[in-house]
Amino acid sequence: MDEPTIDRATYDELKGTAGAEFVAARLQELAARHPGRLALEAVGRSVEGREIQLLTLGRGPRRVMLWSQMHGDEPSATPALLDLVATLLSADAPEQRLIPDRLTLLLVPVMSLWLDISPLNALLANLGLLAFFFVYAIAFTWAFDRVFG
Repeated sequence: MDEPTIDRATYDELKGTAGAEFVAARLQELAARHPGRLALEAVGRSVEGREIQLLTLGRGPRRVMLWSQMHGDEPSATPALLDLVATLLSADAPEQRLIPDRLTLLLVPVMSLWLDISPLNALLANLGLLAFFFVYAIAFTWAFDRVFG
């Protein structure tokens, strides 16, 4: 690959206190390095006025949307998404070049930043859902056993 994968410092930045500006700068850097092959556009604004960035790779008829960190507490997803882009842009093997030829990939890295959800709020939301479904599963199982058991 002619581009390095995400290094440890970048991973730590994404895992920790990454802001929308950090991610936007990385996306702009990628798009500038590959004009014509990679497009970056603002597709909307968040509640706090941040531009929601969409990265488009490929020119195929089938569209596939990929995003990372919708819940905020999934830090390895964004480096993986950016590594996927770097790999496809530097593909030497014919089978790797088939992906951008047959698909149009629409990518939204670190979706939680564009949605203005902090990692702490995302974690709390996930814990709330976990608690709800835990209680629901116990109540459902108990009721099911009472009715059919």
